[in-house]
Amino acid sequence: MKNIILTILLGITFMSCQPRIEMDMGQWGDHAFIDNVDIIKLDIDDQAKLEEYYQNETPIETTGVRSIVISNGKATIDSLNYVANVKLKEGEVLDYSALRIYHKGIKVTPTNSSPKAGIITNLSARSYTYRIDSADGAKHEWTIIIE
Repeated sequence: MKNIILTILLGITFMSCQPRIEMDMGQWGDHAFIDNVDIIKLDIDDQAKLEEYYQNETPIETTGVRSIVISNGKATIDSLNYVANVKLKEGEVLDYSALRIYHKGIKVTPTNSSPKAGIITNLSARSYTYRIDSADGAKHEWTIIIE
């Protein structure tokens, strides 16, 4: 009984503590930059088997989906003009593909009717703009060009 009361008192003490200072997000500096961009597509395998089994040891068959990078190498990043150039692998098409954006910002917002990053769509327009927000409040409008 004594341990239960002590546990409750400690829980109330920790829950009632408020932070004493606000975190200064500006101390981190401007990180609204793109590090790399990949173009991905989904590969669907209708015969994928899970490692788990029902009690009668019958394998569970399900549709397996994985993302495959169809861009060629690392994107060329121009941090002064906020442009990222991505090369598509030979023979690949942009139907049912998506952009994967690597960054150190806190938020990526599509602008000018650009698709959301990571969502499969048709990227045949080949030029898209995104705003990257940094923790310190800096914002940069990036253009991603698919070559």
